[in-house]
Amino acid sequence: MNQGRFSYLRALPWLVLGLGLLATYGAWKLFDTSITNSADRRFEQEVRATEHAIRDRLHAYETILRGTVGMFYASEDVTRAEFKTFIDILQLQRDYPGIQGIGYSPVISAADLVAHEADIRAEGFSDYSVSPPDMRDAYSPIVYIEPFNERNQRAFGFDMNTEPIRREALERARDNGNTAISGKLTLVQEIGAEAQPGFVMFMPIYRGARDPVDPARRRAELTGYVHAAFRSIDLMNGIRQAEDSLVNFALYDGPAITPEALLYDDRPAIRTDSAHEQIIPLEVAGRRWTAIFTEAAGFRVATDSDEPNIVVATGVTISVILFVIFLMMHRIIHERRVAAETLLAAERQVMQAQKMESIGQLTGGIAHDFNNLLTVVMGNAELLSEQLEAQKSLQELSETIRSAAERGAGLTSRLLAFARRQPLDPKAVDVNTLLTGMEPLLRRTLGAHIELKMLPADGLWDALIDASQLEGALLNLSINARDAMPDGGRLIIETGNVHLDQDYADQNAEMVPGDYILVAVSDTGTGMTPEVIARAFEPFFTTKPHGTGSGLGLSMVYGFVKQSRGHIKIYSEPGHGTALKLYLPRLNGKAERIASTSAVRTPQGGTAKILLVEDDDLVRQNVTAQLQRLGYQTVVASTGPEAIEALKQHADIDLLFTDVVMPGGMSGRQVADAARAMRPGLPVLFTSGYTENAIVHNGRLDAGVHLLNKPYRRQDLADKIRAVLIAADSSD
Repeated sequence: MNQGRFSYLRALPWLVLGLGLLATYGAWKLFDTSITNSADRRFEQEVRATEHAIRDRLHAYETILRGTVGMFYASEDVTRAEFKTFIDILQLQRDYPGIQGIGYSPVISAADLVAHEADIRAEGFSDYSVSPPDMRDAYSPIVYIEPFNERNQRAFGFDMNTEPIRREALERARDNGNTAISGKLTLVQEIGAEAQPGFVMFMPIYRGARDPVDPARRRAELTGYVHAAFRSIDLMNGIRQAEDSLVNFALYDGPAITPEALLYDDRPAIRTDSAHEQIIPLEVAGRRWTAIFTEAAGFRVATDSDEPNIVVATGVTISVILFVIFLMMHRIIHERRVAAETLLAAERQVMQAQKMESIGQLTGGIAHDFNNLLTVVMGNAELLSEQLEAQKSLQELSETIRSAAERGAGLTSRLLAFARRQPLDPKAVDVNTLLTGMEPLLRRTLGAHIELKMLPADGLWDALIDASQLEGALLNLSINARDAMPDGGRLIIETGNVHLDQDYADQNAEMVPGDYILVAVSDTGTGMTPEVIARAFEPFFTTKPHGTGSGLGLSMVYGFVKQSRGHIKIYSEPGHGTALKLYLPRLNGKAERIASTSAVRTPQGGTAKILLVEDDDLVRQNVTAQLQRLGYQTVVASTGPEAIEALKQHADIDLLFTDVVMPGGMSGRQVADAARAMRPGLPVLFTSGYTENAIVHNGRLDAGVHLLNKPYRRQDLADKIRAVLIAADSSD
């Protein structure tokens, strides 16, 4: 059979599968786009409906105020009883939720104040007085307010001119001859802990029952105001009850979206990512509000559809069926071709074997792949054998499969021996003693221009490791560090006992939680970029000049540590040096010789508000989640300037938790200094991927500095934060 035709037939099943999946994807994309567009249109409709509901309700209140003004224009002397009757007919509490009451404030000159107070007292209000009692050129006290309940009685006699937010709205209404809404404020009527954000709507009354039109004449002929006070939450909840909306929204006074400007927010306290969000300005009675609309809980239920999933399921099923049909056709043709080639191969001479090294590499690679396959086969065969105990004939077949797999495992074991790939010979090793023995060799290797500093930990556990391989790894790392410091520098080798928990293991592939011996090799060299770090462990990858490096040093160290069931991590910043941390497995058989420092305890959190400053997105997201799981409130920033701005906006920050080395023009130390200049006594906790002795002076932390080394467990994070907060409380 023609070789090109056979290659075409071999690729045909995959081609059919690919085309089927591609067509399925196209159909799914078409349906998904249609549903997405429909959801977008529905969200836009819901936003506009809610926006119109807000505008319509406020327009209704504006109409009520105009009617009240008309009553004053229709009668030269509107009595308190007439005012009450008019407001009672409106049924405010029943039909207009959120409105606290409607009032009337005349304009009283300073010369007429005493007479004014006497007139109101003569009506039976013996305790009446204008408040606050400060001297002013003119007053606009509330003399009528209905309903005259307990809340509104608190506003009786209150002068609207005394407070800047109300005064600005008064003057705007006076000069425009129209309604004006004040900024966010707390109503005089509010009582105790039930206080809500509020605002007031004003409408001017002019002498002569008409609008003078000209601003100067309006000021001269102004006689008073009618006004309505609103509790924002009650008002918006009343609007929401009248609308069956699928959106939530927050309302802010003015263009700034800040907690201080918040009027209303019905979004959930714990918010999930919303596919739809829209920010729109609302111009109401001369005041700008900003509304943020997001999906409500029922939005996705109302707009989602199963059609894309049905399309995917159907398309994939058809594609797989066609793939299987064409694959069976290919196998039939392939078997015929193999039979023909077998006959031809019998007539050929056996070709000369490859050299031992080449065979060793080939067989070793094949054995590695076969072991992976055989593991799956043996594991599934054992499961089948256990589940088919009641069906002896099928169980015998599963046992046959397992037996064949075990024979295959024996074959791969012999292939590995042939390839001379002998396993490591790990023994109990005192790493401190090994480093002491290597020190003369390392000093000779580094040269006189590089300072070597050994920092062995007391009470170090024994490691289960191949000592000779560890020596080679440390020598490789030292040579790399030397090459990164051509003009001299410092190399620090530090040891310690660490426990890596499940949280850390979940973020690092092939990582098993447990006790490890840390060997940290830190230099003050040129450092690495993120792109170089990502490829540092690749075989034959090097940044050294051609002919000066094989590119195998770090890959050999990586392979050795991984084969020893350990872990390795690089921390580096260009211009700040590099720290490589080797986590070597602890010898479990001698664990009882040293009291464990990693007993499992429940991490203790708190409720403090923490400002987290971290430039790495994944680290920032992870640490934020851990802090929140500990109960802390978090404010996050990715650069130093962002952190300073966050401190200005959040006066209740209890602790600054910042990385040491960051982009953006400010280091962690500079952020801390600026923060303490703004907030003297603010507790600060630093964190860094370098060992402590690589970033501090003479191997010791500066007085009063707290540092948490990366990586860290959630237990370490909780303990360190509590210690810093307790220390800050004690110093106070």
